[in-house]
Amino acid sequence: MTDETENTSVNPEPVADEAAPTPTVLEPPEPPADVVPAPGSMPYRSVPTTQTPVFVTAPLRLETLWGPALSVFGALLWSFVVMGQLVTTFAPGRHDMLLGEGIGVLFVLGASCGVWVRAVRQSLRVSPVAGMAKRVERGLSLGILALLGWALAMALALVGKGAGDGVVTVFLLLVGSASFVYARRFLVNPFAPLAGGSLVLSRALWAGAGLLTFFTLIALGMD
Repeated sequence: MTDETENTSVNPEPVADEAAPTPTVLEPPEPPADVVPAPGSMPYRSVPTTQTPVFVTAPLRLETLWGPALSVFGALLWSFVVMGQLVTTFAPGRHDMLLGEGIGVLFVLGASCGVWVRAVRQSLRVSPVAGMAKRVERGLSLGILALLGWALAMALALVGKGAGDGVVTVFLLLVGSASFVYARRFLVNPFAPLAGGSLVLSRALWAGAGLLTFFTLIALGMD
């Protein structure tokens, strides 16, 4: 009896390869609406926004020192010239002067000190300082600069005295008035009332200054 060899080898059927697993992409968690991300920690998908830097400029020296000092200088020079002319001009009849020296001195002090106080307030409003000593220093700086300018104007008047008293007086009037008007461009609120009061009072002061200037020119022509 012959043993029959059975072919037990079975050709295995091809087994399809299993599909490769798809990698899972983890999305970054969205921050809560009420949480503001720290600077420099924005998500990689966010688009950086361009922010305009804010620059804080220091107050100009023209607004804190030179402008206010120029206004005090203008008021001092104008009032000194006006009162100087009216005090030295004879009244009609030539028995007495138009104004007494005491009134002239008080007017110069009042006009100069009033503008000086306002100039100091404007300067401190633009650039505040802490402590009474700093405020006094600011006020003294404005006053000293105005006095130095007045002394320089008087020196120039003495040099140009050969041109005639009338020419020198008109020149000083123009310099004082122009200095005061030009200095108003450096004020915080140039159209505010001069004495810190009502607009009617401010207009009355301007009208009075104009009349005094007009009377000064008339008195100058009477000499």
